[in-house]
Amino acid sequence: MSLIGVINTPPNEGAMTALIVLCKAPGLLARFTFTYMKFKRKAKKSARALKKGMRKAGMDKKMANELAEAYEVTFSIREFIKGQGISIPGLSNIFG
Repeated sequence: MSLIGVINTPPNEGAMTALIVLCKAPGLLARFTFTYMKFKRKAKKSARALKKGMRKAGMDKKMANELAEAYEVTFSIREFIKGQGISIPGLSNIFG
């Protein structure tokens, strides 16, 4: 089965399509994994820096922790991909 045939599957088979594509391209799976891990690491690092800055400015520790946690939660790779307007037939419902 060619990669073209896999990508042109109906939208309701998005998860299966993603699985087939990733199985046929293990290098792609590794890249996605490391990119995701890097993305989350940067989110945690920026949340820590934000919390540290708020504490230096004199904010209460509890409030700084809550705001930094809320800031970190806003880093969602699904929201990022949706915001980029990327649409691959069969995969778009995974990010919905």
